Order: sequence, then C-alpha cells, then structure tokens
Amino acid sequence: MKVKMITSKTRQFFEHLLAPDVYSRIGRGEPVTAIGLIEKNIPIGAVAGVLDDNDIFTVMSLYVDPDHRRKGGGRMLMDALKTILEKAGSGTAVLSYVESGMDEDDPMPPFMEALEIYETSSLEHLYEMPLGTFFTTSLFPENFKSRYIRSLSDLSPMEQKIFSAQREALNTNMTGTLLDSFKPDPDLSFALIKDKTLSGYLLFGNDCGPMKIPVVNISRVSDPKVAGALFAAFIVACRGRFSSDLKIVLPAPDDRYERVFARLRDVKKLQHNYIF
Repeated sequence: MKVKMITSKTRQFFEHLLAPDVYSRIGRGEPVTAIGLIEKNIPIGAVAGVLDDNDIFTVMSLYVDPDHRRKGGGRMLMDALKTILEKAGSGTAVLSYVESGMDEDDPMPPFMEALEIYETSSLEHLYEMPLGTFFTTSLFPENFKSRYIRSLSDLSPMEQKIFSAQREALNTNMTGTLLDSFKPDPDLSFALIKDKTLSGYLLFGNDCGPMKIPVVNISRVSDPKVAGALFAAFIVACRGRFSSDLKIVLPAPDDRYERVFARLRDVKKLQHNYIF
C-alpha cells in the first residue's frame, strides 16, 4: 500500500471514497487537503479536509474499503496527514471529525486509538438522537409548563425587542455548515425571559443543505436548569407533531451535555476532536 495526494486531475479515481461535497470542492480547486490510499494501483481509501487559521483541521471525508481495513492503511493515511500538518507549520493541530454515515463502523476512532491519539472534550461536540428518546424519559415531563418560556412566535412586541437586543450576548459562537445554513422555526423555538432579561433560548429548524437536517441549537446559559427547561418546552411542543423516529442533531460548544446524554438511550456522538 502507498499514499498519494489527490488533486483535481486524479480525484475521479477516488470518487467512490470521498464525500460528494469534498469531491466537488477538489474539482473547483478549493484548498482541500486530500490523501489517497492505493494498493496495486487500486484506490482503497482516502482522507480529506481543511486546515483553518486556528490550527483546527476538519476532516470532511474519511473512508477505507472494508476489505482493506486493519491492515495498516488507516495508520498510513493518518501518518501522511500528520506529516503534512507538520510541514504546514501548524504545530499542535486539532483534528475535528464528524461521522459521515457512509459506514456503520466509522473508521476514525479505531484509527486514532491505534495511533494512541485520544479525544479532547473541551471543543465542540455534535450529537444525534431520535425524538422518542425524550418522549419516554422522566427528565422531560409530558405536562411541563413555565410562565417565563414562550415560543418566538408568541413573544409580545416588548419581548421581541428584548430577545433581539440580548440574543447576541448568549451566542455560543459555534461554527459549521449546520449552523451557518440554519433557519429557526419560530413556532418550535423558545426563549426564557424574566424581569426583562433573556436568560436563554433554544432554536429549532432544518439546515439548508440537501438533507434538511433537523437541528436544535441551545444558547449559552449560566444555569443548567435554564437549558433543561427550554428543552422540556421544546419536547412538549414536539409531542403529537413529529414521529418518535425523527432524528435531531444538537451541537454543543463542549461536553456540557455529556453526563445527561449518557443516561439516555440512542444518543450518538457524531463529532470527535483529537489533539494531533
């Protein structure tokens, strides 16, 4: 096996190993770092992503043919990537990887563990879960109500002004395509306003990508109970409106929800961050 850089001229040989968006970006000449894995002139794997100004390398695509796994190919891809990052002068980089769904057995965690590179919990996380997970747990009671929580569509004119004026201060400053193309549904997005102060908000809507992924975005809050109350109001509004099988995605600025989600079934962490 050997590794080689994937370019706009050679990308066609690796098309079945790359996420469609990455394949298109390489074709347009965008600054994507893409490495291919080859055995006997046959492409069998690829890793691709981008390095930003903060030394965070976001893996946008990673795949190794199942018939060629556990044979050292994954290590070769990671070693090649590490060499490229070192030559770029990035120093200590953070490798951020979101599971693509191309394969049930996602290869990244085993690759990184084999290299003795482990996850850090201080950076952004992304979780996926079916709504039914919350319909059946006692953490979010079916009859929950709060006089201070209203949907954005039900805010009074004064409350709308408060929300607009104070919203930015509670922004988590998370980035990524899910939130960049995110359009909240005012009927299913909520704000907690008490004594003319916005204590927190929850926004729900679909991203604007082709998959129309349902996303829940919770603001920065000083009291975890505020986040819990907002989520409880959201779950009440979803009952009878959506199927229990509907999967939602929740981005978090760190591992703040890890302990809660660990108590729930069918919650899957999609984003993995490694000090590289």
